[in-house]
Amino acid sequence: MVKLLEDGTVKQRESLISIISTAGFDITSPCKQEHDYCEQILKGIVKNDRYFIYIAQLDKDDDPFDPDNFIKANPLVAEDPFSFQELINFSREAKEKQGDDLKNYLVKSMNVWLDAKHENSYMPVEKWKACSKEPFPDLRGTECYIGIDLAKTDDNCSVSTIHPMPDGKFAVQSHSFVPDEMMQYKIKNERAPYDLWEREGWITRTPGAVNDYRDIVRWIVDNVKKNQWKVKQIYYDAWDASQLVVLLEEEGFTVVETPQRLQYLSPATKNFKHLVFQEKILHNNNPLLTYSMLNAVTEGDEYAYKLSKKKSREKIDSAAALMNAHTGAMLHEYTTSLEDHVMSDDFSF
Repeated sequence: MVKLLEDGTVKQRESLISIISTAGFDITSPCKQEHDYCEQILKGIVKNDRYFIYIAQLDKDDDPFDPDNFIKANPLVAEDPFSFQELINFSREAKEKQGDDLKNYLVKSMNVWLDAKHENSYMPVEKWKACSKEPFPDLRGTECYIGIDLAKTDDNCSVSTIHPMPDGKFAVQSHSFVPDEMMQYKIKNERAPYDLWEREGWITRTPGAVNDYRDIVRWIVDNVKKNQWKVKQIYYDAWDASQLVVLLEEEGFTVVETPQRLQYLSPATKNFKHLVFQEKILHNNNPLLTYSMLNAVTEGDEYAYKLSKKKSREKIDSAAALMNAHTGAMLHEYTTSLEDHVMSDDFSF
């Protein structure tokens, strides 16, 4: 809707678009993206004199139950004695009841953004965003591990690659495939901009109502040749993968089944998260991969867990493919060339 309004103002010399909202429960929403952009302008990171911005919110360490702080997030309500007392009542009840009452109070009364999609979210959004680096490394000629997550209809077929870097970090990429007849259904039901992601090149739209695995193999072969990737192994979920395995082996790839059980996926899932927290994962800000990663919910406990497709309400296919690939990438052995070491500036007697 905002984009439609903006497009309609191109020929209007004195146009003005006014947007007002509280915070929300979806940190992947367009509203949160707009909020983050506005904060960048206020902090001087981005310059845009066409925006007038006013954000009423608590400071970082403020107590959301202290009435002295209410005016920061409620400048008008705090000026009215009756409304101010009601806000105090709301805060007491929220603190006592906890649960949904507390979440609603923080978001709607204190203007605090919460990721309330899932109780067991896998990846904190700020940690993942911190791994988006510019410029993204040139991956031509690098070794890589490929993970595949398959689907026939409403799920995405996703291919994710992990490239070990010389400094011990890992660069990750992802690409997805959506059947043509499912595209509008997914846009409507998931409320995600699959058509935009297709135009930006993150998605390949395939003919018909189901995914043809030959399209996936063709994409892998073409990108391996174009980028001269040195594919170590391709990891896959065995569900409905017999045709895919045959096609990949015919192309000369080494394929490895990744059982979708806790004992097989937990080490990779935990290790990948640890690497993200250390900013040793580099991603190219692929919005579909980010959408998938932030949708991901875990099952298990703090000692052993994996991503759960049953608990995740939105699609996590790109992240699932990445975990398959990481079962191999986490065991990558770095080899150092003696000649390169001798010729480097670090070498001495």
